[in-house]
Amino acid sequence: MTSISLSVGIRLALAKQTARATGARFLILNVMVGTLASCAGGFANNVAMRQCELKRGVEITNPENGESLGLSKLAAQKAVIQTATSRIFLSAPIALPAFMLLAVERAGMMPQGKKTKLALELACVYF
Repeated sequence: MTSISLSVGIRLALAKQTARATGARFLILNVMVGTLASCAGGFANNVAMRQCELKRGVEITNPENGESLGLSKLAAQKAVIQTATSRIFLSAPIALPAFMLLAVERAGMMPQGKKTKLALELACVYF
């Protein structure tokens, strides 16, 4: 729920900027707002789902013999932040297909036929 409300909030907060934009600027703004919403939502969702670890801490063990050394809230915080940050980098490539298609269009190489254009769009998304 956290990620959805955050994503919708970002979309609504930037609605005026995307409403005034046209052409390539509209495409870039729309893609960036969607990507930002996805990244922020993934980050917030991860932090929200790991509240138990943040409050309780995670078990620290001796790597040599596996003996438990106790619970650490600092280690839990580091682990949750690192994992949540990785969600940003995992969501960022969502924008790549749109920018690739924009570059092909700007270069004048966009196919005119519906089937070839669809094939190019699918290739940008899946490869």
